[in-house]
Formats: sequence, structure tokens, C-alpha cells
Amino acid sequence: MLEISSSDDAITNDGTTKVVIVTGAGTAFSAGFDLSEFQRLDDAEHAARLWESSDRFHHACLQFPLPMIAAVNGLALAGGFDLAIMPARATR
Repeated sequence: MLEISSSDDAITNDGTTKVVIVTGAGTAFSAGFDLSEFQRLDDAEHAARLWESSDRFHHACLQFPLPMIAAVNGLALAGGFDLAIMPARATR
């Protein structure tokens, strides 16, 4: 998630990239979040970092200034399904 959230400026300011294609490696598109992260929601600092990271990721995808295509090459589970449909929901 962090790589997508942090890549906006680098990709859009290079002047050569016109579209971004998101795909998975291997037989799955994405299995989604690491569910073990949600076992520590009773830790307020951890929970705050987790939700802030999730918000930043979703905002980066939905507000990405270039066309983004999800090339779904296999299973898209949980948060992976969210990632697969976010480009379609984004407004430009």
C-alpha cells in the first residue's frame, strides 16, 4: 500500500507516463491486507497508523491523476477486490 500511496508524484511528474496498470505477480492479483494487522486494533497507536495508512492508500488510488487500469490476473480477495475496482470508481 505504501508504494502506491507514495508513488503519485514520482510517476505523474516524470512527463512520460500516460497510464498506470496495476497487476499481481504469480497466480493472484491480490490477497488484500495482511489480516494479522487487525489483531492489534486494541493498541490505539497501531490502530491509528493502520487506518491512516489505509485512508492514504484509498485516497491515492481514487484521486490518482492518470488513468489507472487493474489487470486482474487471478484472485482478487478482500482488499485486493477493492484495489481491482477502485480504478473504475475513480473520478477524474
